[in-house]
Amino acid sequence: MATFALSLHIQVHSAFHHPQCANDLYTMEDTPVRKYTRAVFADYKVGLFFVTCSTKEMRHYFGEIEEGTMRYSPLGAYLKACIEHTTEHFPDVEIEYFVVMPNHFHLLIRIHDTERAEAFNYGRLNAKARITINEGHDPLWRCHFDNRLGNVVGSIKASVTRFARQNHYEFAWLPRYYDRIIRNSEEYWKVATYICDNVAKWGKKY
Repeated sequence: MATFALSLHIQVHSAFHHPQCANDLYTMEDTPVRKYTRAVFADYKVGLFFVTCSTKEMRHYFGEIEEGTMRYSPLGAYLKACIEHTTEHFPDVEIEYFVVMPNHFHLLIRIHDTERAEAFNYGRLNAKARITINEGHDPLWRCHFDNRLGNVVGSIKASVTRFARQNHYEFAWLPRYYDRIIRNSEEYWKVATYICDNVAKWGKKY
């Protein structure tokens, strides 16, 4: 799995772009903080996805929102930088919108269809398929969890955890993450708007 090795001096500020979007926005009730199953009809190697990762017990490890502005902690600033540098480590991936909040982050992530990404996954998937068949299970039951989306999200989370340990910060993620497959332009702009408005709406929701 790719990892990030960043040495950063970061000026804390909000960094996300506001699109012109629909007004019918998602709420936190629409986006649960954890989900244990992936869709069996998708391999999560190509497409558009809305991803949410949260901290354990929803603790505010990444900073606080004050007067409508996200004030990053060192850990939050590092997470923001990891997300911004994702494409350097995963050339087939684009983070189209994102926001880091006090206790979670959202991504709107596009994964392109490339031979490099396919090769990255094929060896491990093939090995897992053989093991799963030998155990008497359907290969899809096990193999669709080993996917490009999981590789990207896992690398971001692992890098932040490593940074926290190296700097002796108290920190823990909520296990796993929530994802939603984006199927059309209406869903895309709803999610993009929700991400961009997240900081401004924080006080209204919490």
